Amino acid sequence: MQEKQQDNKNETLYTLYLHTCLANNKVYVGVTSKDASNRWLDGDGYKTNFELYTDIKKYGWEEGFNHKIVNDNLTWEKVKEAERYFIEMFDAINPEKGYNHDKGGKYGGHKQRNIDVGTKIKLLRKSKKLTQQELADILKINRASLCNWEVNRRIPYIDDLKLIADYFEVGLNYFGDNISDVDSGLEISNRVVEYFSSEKVSIEDKIELFNNIVSSYSNLILEKN
Repeated sequence: MQEKQQDNKNETLYTLYLHTCLANNKVYVGVTSKDASNRWLDGDGYKTNFELYTDIKKYGWEEGFNHKIVNDNLTWEKVKEAERYFIEMFDAINPEKGYNHDKGGKYGGHKQRNIDVGTKIKLLRKSKKLTQQELADILKINRASLCNWEVNRRIPYIDDLKLIADYFEVGLNYFGDNISDVDSGLEISNRVVEYFSSEKVSIEDKIELFNNIVSSYSNLILEKN
């Protein structure tokens, strides 16, 4: 199967292109086997690249970026070599200079930078030059809650994340891969943290809940093995 996939790559011709942000000169070096416009989707093709898509939304796809096709007739081996060369030349994995997440040469397997939810919320807020109080007022939430989210002292409920995503016009996947699939996990995690942090709950009740959690988890592990 792996040999067949490699043969298909060798038969395909690839396009190497550059997206340059006119506001900050940061560069994204990209590779695609598709027609470039079908890959770019007027900027929507980069929703999983948090930093790039944030600037696309901030500056605009057409007016805020220069788009250049370097070569659209490259073999697999040539495009890997070219991608690595341009990423190194532009220092594009440096967050101050580019939007790439690795050194290239691994088309189809780019990694996302591991940015926590709190930092992503803070970056979105700063992209609109809002203070915490201003954003809290807009979203009709408590400023203390927003502060706790940004420093990762608390995890927002999924409804809060949806509220933030809607306001900044981003998808929930900004906050993590398949985050919509773990809604219940986030809710439970928040409720457990709140329960153990509450001064209204006795230490005996907290110990009982803790023991129940450990017991349930242990039984699950035993069942799987």
